[in-house]
Amino acid sequence: MTTRRNFLKTSALVTAGSLITPASIFSQSNKSSRLGGSKTMQLTFKPYEAKLVHPFTVSGYTRTTTPIVLTEITYDGVTGYGEAAMPPYLGETIASVTSFLEKVNLKQFSNPFELDDILAYVDAIAINNTAAKASVDIALHDLVGKLIGRPWHQIWGYTASKAPVTTFTIGIDTEEMVKQKTRETEQFKVIKVKLGVDEVSDKMIINAVRSVTDKPLRVDANQGWKDKHYALKMIEWLAAKNVEFVEQPLPKHNLDDMAWLTEHSPLPTIADESCQRLEDIPRLKGVFDGINIKLMKCTGMREANKMISMVAQVKVGAESVDEYLPLLQGKRVGVLSNQTGVIGKEHIVDFLHRKGINIVCIFSPEHGFRGTADAGEHVSSSVDEKTGIAIKSLYDGNTGKPSDAVMQSIDVLVYDLQDVGLRFYTYLTTMVRMMDACAANHVKMIILDRPNPNGHYVDGPILDLKYRSAVGWIPVPVVHGMTLGEMAGM
Repeated sequence: MTTRRNFLKTSALVTAGSLITPASIFSQSNKSSRLGGSKTMQLTFKPYEAKLVHPFTVSGYTRTTTPIVLTEITYDGVTGYGEAAMPPYLGETIASVTSFLEKVNLKQFSNPFELDDILAYVDAIAINNTAAKASVDIALHDLVGKLIGRPWHQIWGYTASKAPVTTFTIGIDTEEMVKQKTRETEQFKVIKVKLGVDEVSDKMIINAVRSVTDKPLRVDANQGWKDKHYALKMIEWLAAKNVEFVEQPLPKHNLDDMAWLTEHSPLPTIADESCQRLEDIPRLKGVFDGINIKLMKCTGMREANKMISMVAQVKVGAESVDEYLPLLQGKRVGVLSNQTGVIGKEHIVDFLHRKGINIVCIFSPEHGFRGTADAGEHVSSSVDEKTGIAIKSLYDGNTGKPSDAVMQSIDVLVYDLQDVGLRFYTYLTTMVRMMDACAANHVKMIILDRPNPNGHYVDGPILDLKYRSAVGWIPVPVVHGMTLGEMAGM
């Protein structure tokens, strides 16, 4: 069975190798004549329809064709080629792609090496249209690669031999058709299998594949499993079937349940529909083990490469162990967290407990410490089964903050919750109330901050304090654009 550690170790992209510098590019005498001057780029495109060998079914739809638009960018006698492929989930059509491409004017740029400026212009032409944008991006990269005389994995410093293998995807189908499709995968080392129907059908598909081959599998449920407990049951069953990971098991916006599932899953979880573009990555930290980067979703190679870099850079507050761990040693510590408070795959409470920190009390917000209670449901205080530490519920229908006696039993409060940047999420109110309780009882408070998935915009009216409640405690807009740590510093 593939473990998380082995999977992440073997499939990570390593940016090793020799990078090409601008000096080395422009010093190539046989290439430099192609740059600058009055030359312009010419974009052309043509629509096609790709007919599939078999009907392709996933959780949600079936298709027998895929519309595509092929693009060409020509500069100084050299042509780069790109493509816009439009599966139904993108919401793009040949008409929408050609309409977008008709608006693209590359003649205003005299140098195809100005990739950032050119692609920023293309991205700003209209919102969405990611496949159309990708067709320009891919053609432009192909053109530049040809002008340089190097493939892009060398330009970016990747090692070709370490690239993940290409999979063959088997869609949802009858048992006999699944077996037939599996027999067609002979040249592929790994098979991707679409699931997300029901338990009987999903197990039938996997068993049908396994009756033909023992190759490693990668499962994609395409949001088809709606309940986290059912999803965990299925993943536990798949773990014994030589499955490497499970892609998008739950609906894309259900991040709380997804974080719980990732914490408990014996297999790595990968984001697909939950991760479209670069801006989506920070909010998925701790929710999934990895992301599936698709050029048609993220507008092409340029942003895909930035996404790879960002995945390696995103760091949440709980991971800054060297900064806060010394502040907790020898102290009586309280922890306010839920299922989102993880360091990699380990919960913050389990981590601190393992490090010998004296946790005397766990505080739980709305939905409870493990995130299993419904919205608005009162949660009773209890004991954490794993550590034996007392859990004090802040959502038991009383004041929403601990008594002075409870607060005086701790020296430091550690706060670690994933928020979504909405005023009516009660985690913001809980934080402010606990700040007041800490101040009143001379208790230090450490906020381990996490990215705000809606941090790129502000929207909605500012709260009128005469309507103050647990779902609106301070005068900020409905979408406030800030992290909880930034809020605490106001």
